[in-house]
Amino acid sequence: MPQSYFLSMSAGSWLRRSSVHWIKTLSLPWSADPTGTESRSILSWFAIAGQLVLFIALVYLLRLETTALVRVLLVALAGWCVHYFLPQLYRLPFFVLLSFAAIAAVFANLGPNWHHWRFDGLIDAAWIVAIGLVLIGIVHLPIAFGWRVLALVGAGCGLAAARMDWIATPWTRAVWPVLASMFMFRLIVYAYEMRRDQRMATVSERLAYFFMLPNVCFPLFPVVDFRTFRSSYYNADRHYIYQTGIQWMFRGAVHLICYRIVYQRFVIDAADVQDQVDLLQFIIWPFLLYLKVSGTFHIITGILHLFGFNLPETHNLYFLSSSFTDFWRRINIYWKDFIMKIVYYPLYFRFRRWGESIALVSATLLAFLATWLLHNYQWFWLRGTWVFTWNDFLFWMILAVLVTINAHYEMRHGRTRRLRGGALSWNGALQTASRTIGVFVVISLLWSFWSASSVPQWFSVFDTVGVEGPGKMTPALVLVAVAAIIGIPALALARGGADRQYSFQRSVASVGVCGLIAVCISLPVVHDRLGETVSTAMADIRMPTLNSRDNANLERGYYENLVNVGAFNPELWIVYGQQRHDGWDNLDKTPLSEFTGALPTTYLRPLSQADFKGTRVHINRWGMRDQDYEKIPAPGTPRSHSLALRMSSARASRMTRLSRACWSGG
Repeated sequence: MPQSYFLSMSAGSWLRRSSVHWIKTLSLPWSADPTGTESRSILSWFAIAGQLVLFIALVYLLRLETTALVRVLLVALAGWCVHYFLPQLYRLPFFVLLSFAAIAAVFANLGPNWHHWRFDGLIDAAWIVAIGLVLIGIVHLPIAFGWRVLALVGAGCGLAAARMDWIATPWTRAVWPVLASMFMFRLIVYAYEMRRDQRMATVSERLAYFFMLPNVCFPLFPVVDFRTFRSSYYNADRHYIYQTGIQWMFRGAVHLICYRIVYQRFVIDAADVQDQVDLLQFIIWPFLLYLKVSGTFHIITGILHLFGFNLPETHNLYFLSSSFTDFWRRINIYWKDFIMKIVYYPLYFRFRRWGESIALVSATLLAFLATWLLHNYQWFWLRGTWVFTWNDFLFWMILAVLVTINAHYEMRHGRTRRLRGGALSWNGALQTASRTIGVFVVISLLWSFWSASSVPQWFSVFDTVGVEGPGKMTPALVLVAVAAIIGIPALALARGGADRQYSFQRSVASVGVCGLIAVCISLPVVHDRLGETVSTAMADIRMPTLNSRDNANLERGYYENLVNVGAFNPELWIVYGQQRHDGWDNLDKTPLSEFTGALPTTYLRPLSQADFKGTRVHINRWGMRDQDYEKIPAPGTPRSHSLALRMSSARASRMTRLSRACWSGG
């Protein structure tokens, strides 16, 4: 405005106009750039930042994940507050720098208490970045694509030899799961896209794709598609993208809370199955534990939304799948898209000259065979060992046959479709609900089979309760319970009405209020006043210990063995800040422990004893806090005890490392 304009105004008039100006500035929307293509709002900034603070508080109070996630979330919060006001040209490079900062913060244990900083962890962080840059550079070598693939395979073989400790490395074992989760699948997708799409991606896009901000604290990470990653970047209103991310993060927290409840209260071992109710529990709990994976994946994609990546959902009501192909489309959607792009479609079009049916059947079966092999490939890179079991192979092959039959039927007869927001008739809804119940029962049976210790052990459970295998009809009580739990939500979903129109303000209000209530209940001073039941449930969620099954077996299903870092990588467990219980402080000052000079830094000294915390503590020859045992059981020892006594010293050491998370004094 010209200076003469202000000189002609009275003080009161100027004050009124200035007030109106600032009120408009704080309201929605505020132009973010000269062209007006984006909008900024101080109120929206405060709303989203406030919800993110509530989420961080909830994760911290309930200990839903490792402290590494809290550290990454704090980096994300600080970064997002700046990122929001940056011009779009600088946001992606800033995201890359923020991702590098998160890697350093996690490995160096950076935080308010500088006494706990691990500067040697910066060396591991630097190696992750350096190795990653070399792998990305190989894809862009100025040679034929086939030679680049061979170079990648050669580099992978060298890293695999180092992963198996055949080659000494200057970094610790904590590097492997993080490095593998960044590159073991994304390199495949990236090389595939580089061959098909000649449009050059920017350096920031490449680095952002491989070094995603939340990746450092989640070794089990969704297989994000590179083309989707690029095309989804700020492809909608920015506040809608941000708020969607917040919603997904809170949804992921709900999944993790449900997982904790199931894990503590619902898991039952095969030896404890006595009746039909126990059988239902045994069949269902392994499938329910997948909530851990879907919860973490929601948090991951939610964090990425905060920085403009409008990625699709990773899971969509997979418990309510109405067919086996529907289940394949709903669970781990990113993995399905990855397999379809890399394996299914190339094979389908190659076999198509022999007929549609042959192409569909062959491509589907081979796609599931590739899924089985790639899951073992993933297991190797994250855990450092190979796992080939009949349970694993048969699970994927049976699921492959079911999906193939279902897909062939849909090809011949068509798939029931309805417009978004449309509702089925009562007859159609009842049929859909019935199919949903059947699919849930079959998938639960398959998942329990997958998680069982062995094939004979799984079948023995049905003999225990008088059921001659899963093919025979289970008692009516079991079926009624499943129908009530699954059928009613499936019926409601099929009869659902039109979608409600999105409202940013309504979403902020609902998420903010629910998040605030959850945080308040999570406070000990609050939930202790809500009764013993609530207090006990909150204690189970906040301070989880191994349940009875894992205490006895130290065995879980495929995904549980990959998302629980302490079960396979003690070094990374230390990096993630999951230290032993405070009651064991100063243990290193007693004869019970010995400093190793490496990771893990200390271990229990075999055949030692000392007074600690007012109690006489005994360490047996296997480095375990227990009385001494022989490997060969005494005559007349029960079978369950015999199996426990036959554990090798290596397995006993593994138990010692894993039990760090649940040690208690006394």
